[in-house]
Amino acid sequence: MSKVRIRMRTRYANAEQAIEPGRVGLVDAQEATALVDGGYAVLVDAEGKDTPPRRTTPGKTKTAAPSPKAGDDEVPDASVAKVIEWVGDDRDRAARALQVEQDRGDRARVSLVEHLTKMLDDPDETPPE
Repeated sequence: MSKVRIRMRTRYANAEQAIEPGRVGLVDAQEATALVDGGYAVLVDAEGKDTPPRRTTPGKTKTAAPSPKAGDDEVPDASVAKVIEWVGDDRDRAARALQVEQDRGDRARVSLVEHLTKMLDDPDETPPE
């Protein structure tokens, strides 16, 4: 399995190592994906510099989709906060975002699924103005 360099924002420990906040460590690509997606770490390039937000998969790294522009109808591949911002009070976008997140299987972000499900399940919910 490939290893990825990350800089931790919070303390992280597994059976092989402990990485303190601000320190760089090597972790499996799958662990790196979970840590970066959760906001606990950032990827580090070969020169030791933090890289822009990225999504990793075993064996390769790909850059996350750019921030959505006004009127963009594609569900962004971004942080939970950015997806929620993109959804806003639009139930159609919430349904599409929920489907995309659930399609991630084991990598689905629980907090995002809960937020979107609650929004879709509560017909009386009116967004704040």
